Amino acid sequence: MPRKCTFFIALLLASLSGAHTSQARTWNSATGTFQIEAELVEKRADGTVVLKRADGVTIETKLEKLSAADQDYIKQWNAPPVAKESDPFEEGATPISGQIVLNAEQQAALGKIKSSESKAAVLAYQQQAKVLHDTYAAKQKEYREKLASLLEEALKEAAVAGDLDDALAIRTAIQALKAGQEPVPSTQLNSEVAERPPAKPARIPKHARAFGGRHYLLVLAPENKADAQAKCEAEGGHLIRIDSKAKLAFAQRLVSTVNSNKVWIDGSDEVQARDWRFSDGRKMTSFNWRAGAPDNSGDDEHHIHIRRDGLWEDSDGGLVIPYICEWDK
Repeated sequence: MPRKCTFFIALLLASLSGAHTSQARTWNSATGTFQIEAELVEKRADGTVVLKRADGVTIETKLEKLSAADQDYIKQWNAPPVAKESDPFEEGATPISGQIVLNAEQQAALGKIKSSESKAAVLAYQQQAKVLHDTYAAKQKEYREKLASLLEEALKEAAVAGDLDDALAIRTAIQALKAGQEPVPSTQLNSEVAERPPAKPARIPKHARAFGGRHYLLVLAPENKADAQAKCEAEGGHLIRIDSKAKLAFAQRLVSTVNSNKVWIDGSDEVQARDWRFSDGRKMTSFNWRAGAPDNSGDDEHHIHIRRDGLWEDSDGGLVIPYICEWDK
């Protein structure tokens, strides 16, 4: 997709999701595989941390699943105290200096006045809220129409260029938009809009295999999930992202040639349980799980490996096995 088109799409989506608050920060997983922009809203005694994204979605995760820096930040963080003012009209309240002490009849009369004022304030707030809601709904519809138009143009360009992967991703985004869903996850928007260091130039090994306009290499030297991803990225690639039946069949052919029955591929629900995403933030929409998977055995299986028969299983990221690198171009 052209960078100019991607930039405008990111801006429009950012308008739909709402701007980050001043308290928002970037959170990283303990493995360094994922990151998300959110604000800390609660830390619980059982070690659960509650984060809130700019689009209002809350995420609950365990403290130990975040990076050491994030854990230190949370330990030093205290929820802002809620100021509570005493009611001078409450029965039995202690008079302060200069305060007029009212008898029971006077207090009852003032109570009625306060009750009437409260009802009027609630009605005024409800009316204002309705006006704001209607205005927001109209703006949101306008932004979605503009975004749909840009996506349709991008789809045509991808089709003309013969880039089937981009065309599929754009078509999925259009379908999500029509269904009233967010077409691009916020983590992907952050990677599009925020300043990031330039990607390392691709250094595709000579013995890598070409398929569908991309290159792939099955690395037999075993690594854990984080190290496997890091080594692919060091060469300008990433772990293979299986997002089509054709790529699944190709990956199975690669894996069928090795002794190991477990090989790392890209994909994790480490940030939020059962929300499987690629490492670039894209939501995974197709899977090839074996029967009964994913089962999250031991409550720590948040990554994916592929077997020789092409079926997937969820695994602990510490598992040391071979992996497949992918280079987009």
